[in-house]
Amino acid sequence: MLSAAMMRLMTIRHSNEAITQIPAYNDAMGMLNGIGEEIRKTAHNLMPEVLLQQTLPEAMRSFCSSMQQDGGLQIDFQSYGADDDLPQDMKLTIYRIVQELLKNIVQHAGATHALVQLLMHEQVLTITVEDNGVGFDDHAIKTGMGLHNLQTRVNSLSGHRTG
Repeated sequence: MLSAAMMRLMTIRHSNEAITQIPAYNDAMGMLNGIGEEIRKTAHNLMPEVLLQQTLPEAMRSFCSSMQQDGGLQIDFQSYGADDDLPQDMKLTIYRIVQELLKNIVQHAGATHALVQLLMHEQVLTITVEDNGVGFDDHAIKTGMGLHNLQTRVNSLSGHRTG
C-alpha cells in the first residue's frame, strides 16, 4: 500500500512538475522513500498475506489491479498453467520480481499499458512483463539496486533474464 501511495504521488508529480518546487512535498517524498526502504529490508523474507490467502495467479491479478492508475497505467494480467503447486519461497520470489518490475514501470517508463504474464509449461515458468514506455539501455545503467536485486531474485530461482 505504501508503494501504491508513492506511485500515486509520482503520478501527480508527472502531471504537475511544479509540485517539485514545494519543499514539503520533497520532504514527504524523502520520508516515504526512507520508510519504504526500511520496510523492504524488514519484510524482504516475509510472506505477504495475499499469498497465504490466494493462489499465485490470484494474488498477482489482485496486485496488478491495485497498481492500475485512473487514466494512467493499465495492466493486463494473464496466467496460463501457473497453478499453486510451487513452493512458498518460489511464489514469494516471483511475486517480488513482478512487484519490482511494475514499480520500475511506474517510476521510470512513462508507460500507459503493461502486460504481466505467467506461463507454466513442462515445469518451466516464464514471467513476461512488457510495457509501452520509453525503455532503457540496461548496459548504460550502473547505479541503483533495482536491477541488481531483480537479477539476484531471478538467479535464486535458477532462472535467467531475456530481452
